[in-house]
Amino acid sequence: RSTLFPYTTLFRSPLSAAEYQMAVNQKIAPLITNLQPFMNADSVDEQAADQALMQIETVYQEIAGLNPPAAKSLYQADLLENLMMASDYIEYLSGQSDELPEREFNDILTAIENAFHVSVN
Repeated sequence: RSTLFPYTTLFRSPLSAAEYQMAVNQKIAPLITNLQPFMNADSVDEQAADQALMQIETVYQEIAGLNPPAAKSLYQADLLENLMMASDYIEYLSGQSDELPEREFNDILTAIENAFHVSVN
């Protein structure tokens, strides 16, 4: 299946806006819950960081694999960018990266939460 994945997404019809938003919400709801403890952290132990990074990567890949309706393409791009920023910030908090992220983690998580609160209608 993994070798067919890039091709199957090319030929799939776009999801309706409601189907797409419900699929995204199912994927990001648990992630938001698991990322909240990082909001006010000054540092993170490596094990907690690795678990969060794996979850972000999984959600990123799942959302990237969805075929959004045209009206949701920009929304998807923004959400994927925020997921990458969350990953970068956790790498910074855990000492895996020395590069200070451009945005505060609270702002990044708020953007991800706002993506969740978008109406499914």
